Amino acid sequence: MGNSAKMNPQISTVEVGIKSLREVFIYPLSVSDQLNFTNVIVGIIEEVSSVEDSSSDSVVIKLVLDAIQINLAKILTFVLDEKENISFEELTNTQLMAIVDIIFETNYEGIIKNSRRLLEKARILWGSEQLSPKLSEKPVIN
Repeated sequence: MGNSAKMNPQISTVEVGIKSLREVFIYPLSVSDQLNFTNVIVGIIEEVSSVEDSSSDSVVIKLVLDAIQINLAKILTFVLDEKENISFEELTNTQLMAIVDIIFETNYEGIIKNSRRLLEKARILWGSEQLSPKLSEKPVIN
């Protein structure tokens, strides 16, 4: 057998650039990075959600744009090569949304689907008992 490495099929590519395009690799998140990444995203969602319903659309848009601008570089470090960098100056909205879509599909879509399926199996297996984090914290006694 050869000593060649097998590429992860979850690695995706996206083209970025305004005048000329270059291809960058988007890597799947490790479990550790996914937890950190999720914390960043939840923080952004909480900040946007904290805006009152009576706020104008421009206030909400400004908050979202600020959150993206502050966190984009941090978010991209999770999914790009260590030597790779994508700046706002070379990124279109369409390209940004393509990256966001790849991140979601690769790292969250399957987990959401599988988690729901597993929770349904557990609910059927253990009956109508309410499954909660408190139950899972108790030690198993034989």
